[in-house]
Amino acid sequence: MKKLITLTRLKTNFLKNWGYWLSFLLPLLIFLTYFLTKGFDFLTVDLGQQYIDFLAHFKRYLFSDPGKLIYSFSNGLGGSMIATVAYYLTSPFNLLLIFSPNLPIAVLVVISLKIATAGLSSFYYWRHKFNLSQIATLAAAASYSLCGFAVANYLNLMWLDSVILLPILLKQLDNLLTKKSDKLILITFLAWFTNFYTGYMILLFGCLYFIKELCLSSNTAKIELIKKYLWKSILGSFLASFILWPTFLELLAGKASTGAKWSLNFQFPLSQELSKLLPGAYNYSEMEAGMPNIFISSSLFLLAIAYFLNKNILWKKRLADGLLSLIMILSLSFTPLVLVWHMGQFPIWYPGRFSFILSFLLIDLALTCLKNSISLLNKFVLVGLAAGLEAYWLCIHNSFSFINEQTLILAGLFLALSLLYICFIHQNIRFDTSFLAISVLIEISANLILSLNNITYQNNRDYENFSNNMVQISSQLPKNSFFRVEKNFYRSDNDPFTANYYGISIFNSVSDQKTLTLLSQLGYLHNSNSVTNNGGSPISDAILGIKYYIEPNYAHDQIKANQQMRFDNLNNRVDLINYPVEKEYPQLLLLKNNFALPLIFLDNNDFKKVHFISDNPLYNQQLLLQKMIGTSADFIDYSYLPKPKTQNALAVNTSSLEFQKSPKVNNAKIIFELTIKDYNDYYLQLPMGISPKNANLIINGRSINLDIRDDQSRLINIINHKKGEKVSIVFEMLNNELNLNELKLWKIDTNKLAKSLIKFNQKQPSFKQTSAFTLKANFKTTTEKTLASTVPYSKNWLIFDNGKLISSKLIFNAFLGGKLDKGQHQLLLVYLPINLIIGLFLSLISLLLIKLHKD
Repeated sequence: MKKLITLTRLKTNFLKNWGYWLSFLLPLLIFLTYFLTKGFDFLTVDLGQQYIDFLAHFKRYLFSDPGKLIYSFSNGLGGSMIATVAYYLTSPFNLLLIFSPNLPIAVLVVISLKIATAGLSSFYYWRHKFNLSQIATLAAAASYSLCGFAVANYLNLMWLDSVILLPILLKQLDNLLTKKSDKLILITFLAWFTNFYTGYMILLFGCLYFIKELCLSSNTAKIELIKKYLWKSILGSFLASFILWPTFLELLAGKASTGAKWSLNFQFPLSQELSKLLPGAYNYSEMEAGMPNIFISSSLFLLAIAYFLNKNILWKKRLADGLLSLIMILSLSFTPLVLVWHMGQFPIWYPGRFSFILSFLLIDLALTCLKNSISLLNKFVLVGLAAGLEAYWLCIHNSFSFINEQTLILAGLFLALSLLYICFIHQNIRFDTSFLAISVLIEISANLILSLNNITYQNNRDYENFSNNMVQISSQLPKNSFFRVEKNFYRSDNDPFTANYYGISIFNSVSDQKTLTLLSQLGYLHNSNSVTNNGGSPISDAILGIKYYIEPNYAHDQIKANQQMRFDNLNNRVDLINYPVEKEYPQLLLLKNNFALPLIFLDNNDFKKVHFISDNPLYNQQLLLQKMIGTSADFIDYSYLPKPKTQNALAVNTSSLEFQKSPKVNNAKIIFELTIKDYNDYYLQLPMGISPKNANLIINGRSINLDIRDDQSRLINIINHKKGEKVSIVFEMLNNELNLNELKLWKIDTNKLAKSLIKFNQKQPSFKQTSAFTLKANFKTTTEKTLASTVPYSKNWLIFDNGKLISSKLIFNAFLGGKLDKGQHQLLLVYLPINLIIGLFLSLISLLLIKLHKD
């Protein structure tokens, strides 16, 4: 009997609250169904090349070694992970990753659940705010959860928590204004904690919303409400100090250290933003440098406009909402407001990262209008505006690559359905809300399909094959030893996180600028927030302590097609043949570099800064190595290129390597042919400006990848230990002009280099990594020594010698060092995240204040 009563209650509750279930399930099903048709391949751009690697690191170490979520040597050359975790990994949804053996599918589930939860949270908010049917509220919730921002930025999954929290935040503000119980402290904390970046955006909007509602409120105790709002917002913010304080300081030292130029101009004409109301207004160009995504269904957009025309709504309220809407619209393009919303930095890719707030606001206004009747005059006005909007789209369709005949026809049909609803169905027939909901669901589904069809996706299997094969190697490397590993290929710049090794490459919005600068001066391809493993030589391998190299094993051709690794981004390092094979794996070879410096070593040098020469990477590598090992020996020498031959190209003058394509020809080449006269290692130094846009490079019939990040000189290994070998270097001109004046040919005396390194390494102590935060060594010195390293410098590194703290120094422009007296040494290096500790202390004080001042 009790079971029957319980089942009856459950059935009653379900029937009463079916809208809550559907607000979650409908967005979930729409989103997942799309990727079902793609075989669940959803990885693209940064999600597949950056975030998936961070998530793999999070999953591996959250419970097994959480210290590596605070500091990790997989983070470039090594660095704090606090800001990285704060930006990418603090969503509670990420805990679900722990329970799935298949990371890509688990990430897709997390994204789907976030989008679904955004539907649920917005339904909850509007259900309590408006006395509307569940069907109408469901239509609004679905439109919000799959708005243009959510569809375009599903791959930026760390921002989606703020999409969920925005309605809940506004609900708490409404409760505060009406003196009901609120959870503003908790929601403020969650906004900062789940993603401080978009959390800041919703809290900023919450402040604007609070001011607007306070101005409209008839409550006479406004000062008291302001005090409560400020007190709770400040407490909630300080409660998140353990994540905000260290993150803030890391941002100051990294990305935020580059200032943006403030000016009173617009990023683009605001009228062009109307194009983003079209279904499918999204592609790679828009992703990189387009306009903010504000798509909502056309019926809700027209109802939002009707809100301002409706005289049944108080003019003061319409004026206040109009001002708030104007601020949000101007923020899409007006430079000062763009910078305010984005924490003083212009977004690199993914413009208008707060645009979901405008979508939410427009839907909120539409629902307010939906409660009221619409006059005949206003219906005529809306018809005229809709016709004008369609006409505008027709006029600009050649200006945007995402506009085509299909999108224009669909947009026209959806506008017609919207006008049919507003003019004839709204409040006139029994099933008006059902018509609205169905039309909205069809339109948002069409937008999702058209938008996501405009981009391509990586194969999940490629990631899994890479991860499985690389982890097989990294799991068998010596434990506790302290060294770096690299490859002559890459899947992403964040491969060390997925494959669980210490490398040099990194792609991170929160990066150590000193390290990036140094690596770029050594010739590694880079931009403002990433550096690749492409650009090295035996000299830089030694400098950075790259003890092992991994390269493809092409000998095994019996691997099943669906298990084969892809090697799309190969570095031209033919000299890796000098490193003996340590172990052979089915698809990979592990090579050992016996000449790599330890990551921490002793020398006799002082702490003078190294003065590098711009655009001379191999010289800079030699200079740094000479400083490190205390030698004046030269390991490189300049080698003269022969006079080039040309096909359909002319030199500007006889003493120049600047060429022009002959008139009326397509195929023009510059050819250098040389014979190697010794057993050295040869590197071609390409000048700045050489890229796939203006040239192809073929060396001995092999095409060389010329992709670049920021423009820089770069090194190409052309031949190794091949005396008497002929080398053909061919530049194919893709433009009318090609400047090779700064083209250089270098040779490295690898035998001389090896002897110097072997001699230096014989005197070095062995350091062991005993935890994520500690490194240890025991050794004896007969004279004073400099403790040097390629560990990135940080004030958080403490050096203890025989239990006594010694002073740490910045050496070699980016690295950690110190001075040691002669004698026996028990050396302990400890990474102490002092700013995290300070933040925890502030959070505990805030928690205590909350307990002492409960409402």
